[in-house]
Amino acid sequence: MARFDSPLLTRTSQHWCSLVLKNFDTFLIDHADCERKAAVTALSLVRSYPEKSKLIEPMIALAREELAHYHDVHKILLKRGVVAFKSKPDDYTKTLRSHARDPRDQRLLDLLLLSGIIEARAHDRLETLAPHIKDKKLNSFYTHLANIEAGHFKIFFQAARHYNSDKVVDQRIKELVAIEDRVFRSLELLPRIH
Repeated sequence: MARFDSPLLTRTSQHWCSLVLKNFDTFLIDHADCERKAAVTALSLVRSYPEKSKLIEPMIALAREELAHYHDVHKILLKRGVVAFKSKPDDYTKTLRSHARDPRDQRLLDLLLLSGIIEARAHDRLETLAPHIKDKKLNSFYTHLANIEAGHFKIFFQAARHYNSDKVVDQRIKELVAIEDRVFRSLELLPRIH
């Protein structure tokens, strides 16, 4: 499996993998919901910042890809006879997004970087989990998906660098990654992506 240059300070534990494997249907429901929310996030940035022309194409492409992933996970749920329901609120993402600043340009920077960090965490989870899935089709699916997800955080970071200096972006990444690490370590371990 491809490794990626993660901005994260802490990797996912093997204990989380064990928890997911014991509650795989619950994990799948949450995973589908996360893919749907990722598509919505990309489109929300398009809607909120239509004047940022360099943001539009990458976010539309990302939304399409995330929606395709949602569709793939939804099909897995159907094959398993699992009825998807709305998952519980995502305290991880909600807490991270509460650190997005105002005014508008600072908020865009923070939303892009936080979205990238959230994508990096999703990749970390999938990359950690995939080798432990015994079902060959699911193993192949999650290995493939982890490799695709590895590039998502870079899309957000590149967009941030288009509208801000490297120095500003690097400093803010450092601050937000430290916040992510505190949030990640503080939350209860659940069979969820976040």
